[in-house]
Formats: sequence, C-alpha cells, structure tokens
Amino acid sequence: MAIDSVAVDRGALWHFMIGGPPRSGKSTLAALLQDETGGMIVRADALMTAFTSTAAETGLSSDSVEALDSTFLALVVCRYARSLSRREGIPIIVEGIGLTPESIDRGLLRQARFRPVFLGYPYISVEEKTDQIRRHAETDPTCWSHDVSDLRLREITGAAIRDSLETRLKCFRAGLPFFDTGKDFDATLAAARDRLLRQANSNRPDDGSD
Repeated sequence: MAIDSVAVDRGALWHFMIGGPPRSGKSTLAALLQDETGGMIVRADALMTAFTSTAAETGLSSDSVEALDSTFLALVVCRYARSLSRREGIPIIVEGIGLTPESIDRGLLRQARFRPVFLGYPYISVEEKTDQIRRHAETDPTCWSHDVSDLRLREITGAAIRDSLETRLKCFRAGLPFFDTGKDFDATLAAARDRLLRQANSNRPDDGSD
C-alpha cells in the first residue's frame, strides 16, 4: 500500500514517529515505511546522544543534560525532522526508544504532521523474548545483544516487557496506536505499516482505533 501523491506532495507531507523498547520492531517498521514512501529515517536516540555529547559546547551542565526528558527529545526530533523535510521534500520517519506516549504533544504532532505509533511485547515471557533476540542476533552481527550476558539480557528483556505493559496502558488512555509485536512479529509490523499509510493517505485524525 504505497503512499500516494497527496501524502508526499511538498506542501502536505505526512511524517511518522515510532516508539518502543529494544527489539520491538521500530527499525523494521521504519524500513517498511521507507520502502513505501521513499522517506528518510531519523534515529531519535542517536540524535539525542549527539546532542548530549556536545553539552559543554552548548553551555549546559552535565546535571542539566541528564535532566532532559523524553518530551524534550520529541521536541528536538520534531524540529529537526521538519527542517529536514523542508530541505529534502520527502517524508521523515523517526524511531527511537526515548520516544514515549507521555512525550507526545498532540498539538505539536498535528502542526508537524506526524503520525505516531508505539510497539511493544507486553504479553510474552522473558524466556521466549530472550530466545527471539538471540535468534535474531545470529543473522545480525551488529545486534547490541552480542555483547550482553544471558543474565543481563534477561534483566533487560524483563524491564522491556514491563515498559511495554505501561506503554500499552498509556497509549490506550491517550488514544495513541499500540501494536503488540511479541507473537506474530512480521504480520503485526505489516499491519502497523498499512494503518499508518492509510491514515496519511486519508488525512484522517489519529484516534487510536483500528
């Protein structure tokens, strides 16, 4: 379901914002959207890391930088993405762990023409998700989990499952779309892609419903 000329017209671009824990499918969904739209992917976490690494040059203290929250991250990303979009004339696809439901300013998103979506795996066991991550790492030499012990990976996975449960509830309360990628990973991401493209093409408001 490719995005049509209405959505990619320079004056009516729709962009996409994807949040979720590690290995929830953010990068995969971003790539799917890029294939359909010809858009540019922005890694929000890398952008924020670059910003904080230059804190001394900006005059911010280390304590001030550490206090920056996800709302600030979303604001920085939205401004950066809008600037990129104006220059390149293509959709921007933002993804990152640091993007959270509470960071979403709905007015800002409407103004910047972003479609947000959140991914997670709230109903999978730690053992099953850990096994999924290890299997994925076998085909991805750059996967971060290669340098993580089994015990530490289980701890990270358990925390991500708890975060997924909280994110799902926050999305429900805020009317934001949430997709559970814990079981049928590929089919769920395809459904998320199609939903976002439908919304961009129809120009209808995002009310969190399917």
